[in-house]
Amino acid sequence: MSGNYTGRGNNAGPATEFFPLSGATASSPGILITATIASSQNTLHTFDANAQDVVFLSYSNVSPASLVVYTNVGSTATTGNIQTTVASAGFSVVSSGNFSGSKSGVLGAWTTATTGIYAYGYIARTYTATG
Repeated sequence: MSGNYTGRGNNAGPATEFFPLSGATASSPGILITATIASSQNTLHTFDANAQDVVFLSYSNVSPASLVVYTNVGSTATTGNIQTTVASAGFSVVSSGNFSGSKSGVLGAWTTATTGIYAYGYIARTYTATG
């Protein structure tokens, strides 16, 4: 069997599909961030092993205080965090397609409180012909 990852023929252009974050469910698209340290971060999404996932991510804060959210792309290392302050009863866009991942890496988040921050988003997954 020849190896076209998406069933697309050789010389076919790339194809993109949109998916919810893998940490979300259909009945609960918002992912509550409960972790307060990087090593126990909440997994928002696991990137595809073969395709490229481009991230569209935002946070909402339902608590009465401003909170800081740390987004990790690819690992739990605190040095790779994207730090975002979300105002009380506010909404913050973290990524509108400005970072991506693949090779089964992880998109995770942790915050300065155990309640109040919800992550919302989706990914645009791009496939290419590989045969």
